[in-house]
Amino acid sequence: MTTSPENYASEQFLEYCKLIARISTTLKKLKIAEKTLSIRSFRLGVKALGQDFTHIENASKDFLVEQQTCLVDLCEKINHPDYSTKLESALRDQKVYFSGAFPDHDISPFKLSINIKNYTARLSMGRRSQQTDNLSPVSLAQWVGNKYDKLFNSKFKHERFCGELFEAYRYLSHSEWYVPVLIKEVYSILTIKAEAKQEYPESRFVFDLGRLLQEFEIKHSDHDGTQYIIDLSLHKQSSKNYTVVNEAGKERAIGNLIIRKV
Repeated sequence: MTTSPENYASEQFLEYCKLIARISTTLKKLKIAEKTLSIRSFRLGVKALGQDFTHIENASKDFLVEQQTCLVDLCEKINHPDYSTKLESALRDQKVYFSGAFPDHDISPFKLSINIKNYTARLSMGRRSQQTDNLSPVSLAQWVGNKYDKLFNSKFKHERFCGELFEAYRYLSHSEWYVPVLIKEVYSILTIKAEAKQEYPESRFVFDLGRLLQEFEIKHSDHDGTQYIIDLSLHKQSSKNYTVVNEAGKERAIGNLIIRKV
């Protein structure tokens, strides 16, 4: 008799559990009989154990065969084309917007990768990553959604981020205003050290730009109180643009940073 993943609690499995429970109960009775010198009860218990051990040896073989079959069925579910369809549908239900195709999905600023050899899922951002072996499409999508929501709802250090953009812009524009500079060069300045790129990956920078763009007008005050407006705009060469995705899943391409005095 074989067992599908949906019918895991088969007759063999239930019978195996009953045998284990019965052996456990008999062992407890033997301890009591030993303490009370109940030789008759002890003899009956030993006899019952002998019978159950014989039964469980046979049941174990059947049970292991059954579970091996179940394992093959589970692996086939992950490798079936329907799995990726169900996973992507579950991600959409969680309002998780992604690009790419199974087994790798870009979920800014994360990357979700399914390892179909060792059956694990990894959610990474730069050198930081988290792993799970719960590959149920609904459960996995909820796990990803919770990680994404936690990041999105975390405090955004607006002033600090704008200050870093301001300093990088001033360096690249040679302290001239209204001059467009490439936003990708801004990231290069912010992460000029290799360690910085590992701690602050490009995907996170793009994510922070998306959070910044939620504002109608992006303002920054210099240390002397001078007010500036930060503009992020499209570059005519698509290769020089970042694709920023907002919370609603809408995409916007930005490639230029312009700062002007108010």
